[in-house]
Amino acid sequence: MVARKASAHGLGNLLPPYKEPTGCKEMSAPRAYLKEIGVAQWQYGLWYCIITAALNGDPEQLDLSMLPNFDLPALDRYAATTPELLRRFKHYNQDRPYPDQVG
Repeated sequence: MVARKASAHGLGNLLPPYKEPTGCKEMSAPRAYLKEIGVAQWQYGLWYCIITAALNGDPEQLDLSMLPNFDLPALDRYAATTPELLRRFKHYNQDRPYPDQVG
């Protein structure tokens, strides 16, 4: 399998589940630089699992066990870009130290 182009569409709001260059020994390395393919390493890994499942004839059964931290909840980026959006987190931020607050 050769991934020549991939998409991060729909994934850009998610924080990476692991820090690069954490790799996966079971997954073949891309044949091109990831920037040329158009994705981050964790996104390549996800596409690799999707394509592998499709090639194995069962596209709805992804094996994500080889990807670090994919068994954890996904973390989303959020920016409170207006005072109104920030006010929505008033109670959440109330007893948290500043670095742990949404802001």
